[in-house]
Amino acid sequence: MSTRIYTGPSGAAAPGQIALDALENLIMTRGALLAVQDGPGVTGFGGSHALAIAGDIAVSGEGISLTGDGNRVTITASGSITSGESAIAINGAGTRVINHGDITSLGDFAITFGAVVSTNAPPGIGKVSLYNAGVINGGISNSVNDLNIRNLGQIICASTDIDSIAVLGGDHREVVTNLGTIQGDMNLGNGANTVSNRGVIDGDIRTGSDGDVVDNRLGTISGGVFLGDGADTYMPSSGVDSYVDGGFGTFDTLDFSKGDAVRFALNNSIAATGAAAGDVYLGFERVLGSDLGDDLLIGNDGDNYLEGGGGNDELRGGDGKDSLKGGNGNDILNGGAGNDILLGDESQLAINSNDTLIGGDGTDAIKGGAGDDIINGGAGADDLSGDFGVSFSAFGKDVFVFDNASIKGSSLADNTDRIRDFFGADKIDLSGIDANGYTKPGDQAFIYINGDPFHNVIGELRTAIINKIAVLQGDLNGDGIADFAIKIDSQSSVISVDSIVL
Repeated sequence: MSTRIYTGPSGAAAPGQIALDALENLIMTRGALLAVQDGPGVTGFGGSHALAIAGDIAVSGEGISLTGDGNRVTITASGSITSGESAIAINGAGTRVINHGDITSLGDFAITFGAVVSTNAPPGIGKVSLYNAGVINGGISNSVNDLNIRNLGQIICASTDIDSIAVLGGDHREVVTNLGTIQGDMNLGNGANTVSNRGVIDGDIRTGSDGDVVDNRLGTISGGVFLGDGADTYMPSSGVDSYVDGGFGTFDTLDFSKGDAVRFALNNSIAATGAAAGDVYLGFERVLGSDLGDDLLIGNDGDNYLEGGGGNDELRGGDGKDSLKGGNGNDILNGGAGNDILLGDESQLAINSNDTLIGGDGTDAIKGGAGDDIINGGAGADDLSGDFGVSFSAFGKDVFVFDNASIKGSSLADNTDRIRDFFGADKIDLSGIDANGYTKPGDQAFIYINGDPFHNVIGELRTAIINKIAVLQGDLNGDGIADFAIKIDSQSSVISVDSIVL
C-alpha cells in the first residue's frame, strides 16, 4: 500500500483529476487546490483507500468518487469540497466519512453512499458511517447500506424548497445521532431506523414499515414526525412536539418515562401536561408514564397498553382489550370496558405499592402484585390475584371487593370470578352488596353459615366445595339457591368469617 501526497500550489489548479491506484492512499495538504472543469476530482477503484483532505477541491463533476469496500475519507477543518455533482460518492461497504470542514454540492446530494460491492464481506462490513463536525451543504443519500450518522455540525438540504431532503435513506437501517443542526427533511425509508436528537431538526422526519425509534427528549423538531407502519417508539421533548403520527402499526409507543410527570389521554379527553403539553399525537396505542412523577394516562376505544412507571399513577383503559401496569407507587388502575389485563407492579418489595385495581366490564385478569392492594373485578368473569408471582416477603393484606355489578350473573358456572391466592390477612369485602333488599330497608349484612347448606333464609352466605374448589355463595332471596358465587383458591376449604367484610 502506498500514499500519494498532493501539495498543489496555493491558488493554482492541478493539471487534472487524481486517479488512485489500487490500495493507494491520498493526503492533500493544507492550502492545496485541486480544480477540475470536466469530470470528477479524485477517483479510486478496488476499495481500501484512505483519503485525508486538508486542502480544497473544486470540480464540475463529483468531488471524490470511490468504488469498493473499506474506504475512508477525512476532511479536516481546513479542507473543503465544492462540486457540481455529489461532493463525495462512494459505492461500497464498510465506508467511513469524517468531516470537520466544508462539503458543498451544487447539483446533487453532497454525500451519496451507494451499492455494496463485495458479496463476501466480513460481518458488519455492510455498514457505512458518517461523522460530521463541519458543514455538509446538499444533504446525504444512502441507498443500500446500513448507515450510522453522528452530526455535531450542520447538515443542510440542497435547496430551500418545502420538500427538500437533508437525509434520504433506503430500505436498510439508518441510525442518526444529532447534536447539531439538520436543516431539511429526513426520509429514512424502511428499516429499523433510530433517530436520537439532542440538537435541532428543522424539517419533517419520515420512516417506513419497520419498528423505528425517534428520541427527541433533549432536542427540537420544527416539523412533523411520521413513523409509518411497524411497532414504533417516540420519546417527546419537554417542549412542543408539534405533530407526531405513529402510523398504521398496532404497537406504537409514546415514551414519557425519562421525563417529569405527565397527564395525557389518547382520546383527548383531558388537557395534556408535562412533556405532552401542546403536542398533537395520532396513531399511538401504548403510553409509558414518567419514572419520576405521578401520571394520569387515559386510553381510547382501541386496545391500549398503559404503564405508569414510578410515582402514584392513575391509569384508565377505556374500551378495548387494554393492558395496564402501575409500576412502583400507590397506583389506581381502571380497565373500563373490554377484556383487560391489570397489573399493579412486579416488585419483590412491598414498599409504596398499595394499588387499587378495577376491572370494569368484561372478563379481566387482575394481579395486584406486592403491597396491600384493593381489587374489584367489576362485571364479567374475572381472574383475580393479590400477590401471585411475588416473593413471600412482599405479600400484602389484599382486599377483594365485590358489589352488585361484580356479582351479577355470577351464579352461572362460566360467569364466576375467581380469586387465585387468598390467604394470610387477605379479606373479601361484600359490604357493597345489600344482603336483604326484599324485606328490610337499608343495606343489610350477610349471615355467614360456614359450610352449612342454605336454610331458605334471605341473606345467608356459605362456603361450598365444588370440584375441589372453595366457592363462596350467597342467597339474596331466601329460596335456598345461590344467587351469586365467587371461586376461591385458599389454603382452607372453609373461609373464616374473620376474612369476610359482611
